[in-house]
Order: sequence, then C-alpha cells, then structure tokens
Amino acid sequence: MSLNNELIKAGRLSIIRLLLAIFIIVGLDFSLQSQVKLDTIHWSSTYQLRWMDFQATNTDESNHDAFSSISVEYYPTKINSEKIYKLSVVCYFNRKESFTRSMGSILLSHEQGHFDIAKIFSKVLESKFDEFLKLNSFLTYNQIDSIYKSIEVLWDEYDLKYDNETNYSRNSEQQKKWTKKIKAELCERCHICEPKILKR
Repeated sequence: MSLNNELIKAGRLSIIRLLLAIFIIVGLDFSLQSQVKLDTIHWSSTYQLRWMDFQATNTDESNHDAFSSISVEYYPTKINSEKIYKLSVVCYFNRKESFTRSMGSILLSHEQGHFDIAKIFSKVLESKFDEFLKLNSFLTYNQIDSIYKSIEVLWDEYDLKYDNETNYSRNSEQQKKWTKKIKAELCERCHICEPKILKR
C-alpha cells in the first residue's frame, strides 16, 4: 500500500473517531439534560406540588417537617461580547433535593407557598432587568450579579417572614391568610389571578 493510501486511511479513521467522540458527548449531554428535566418542575399556574414530588432522603437534623429546594436562575439570551441585551428568568423546584416527613394538606399548601413566592420574586428580578435595559440598553455580568443579589435578599426576608408568621404551617389561620396574600401577589406582579390547577 502506498504512503498516500496509508495517510488517507489514517485520516478516515481519525474522522470516524472524532465523529464517535462527538456522538458520545452529545448523547451524554442530552441524557443529562433529560435527567435535569425529569428532576425539576418549572413553576406553572396549571400545576401544584404533590407529595410525590418530594423525592430526597431526609438528612436534615432540624425539626422541619418538609423542605422545598427551589431555584430562581437567569440566562442571557442575547449577548455581544461582555454586553447582555436580553435575559430569561426561570423558577423551578428540584424533586431530588426536596424532602418531607409528613403528608398533611396544610403543610403541602405551605410548601406550595414557598414555590409561589419564588415565582413572585423571579418576576421582580425579571422586571428589574427590564427596567435597567430600558435605561442602559445592555447589562454587564457584574451588574446582573448585583441586581440578583439585591432581589435575593428581599426574597429571603419574605420567605423567613412567611415561615415565622405561619410557624411553618402549624398556625393554620395564619397559613390561610398568607395563602390568600401570596395569591394576591401573584395576581399583581405576575398577572396570574385565577390559576387553573391541573388535577392528576
């Protein structure tokens, strides 16, 4: 076999190996994305949490009857170098990081309240980003981080007040008042005034 043929053969083998590597990486990435999708619930007005969504093993040494792992994240969707012109904000519940010791309906309503509060503050964050972009046309990563942290402080304070005043759902009268208050906030800030619940 000539040297040219050997080089061609070697080149073809390299291309095949590269394609296989790309296929494996893409496959793994798709698998990871699918797993993340299965493990998370993005906030929706048509879905409320169920106890079966709390799938973590309880390792908490506190007296909490339940714990909801909830995140609010932002993703730049229009970028030019270090300038961000548009962002998307998402709010989701993580099944694999949330646990419960109890199955009471009032406690479940309390945990849904935490999820709804997160949605409210995700909207506050989104509004702050939009206000800044209207005035300045773009954001930097440092500015985004600063805005996020300022809203996070308010979110934490609101969450803490919710837990303290309802005594983690144990004060049923306060829980009812807070549930009503949270629904009013959803209506005012998110324009979700009559959420339709999908029953399963």
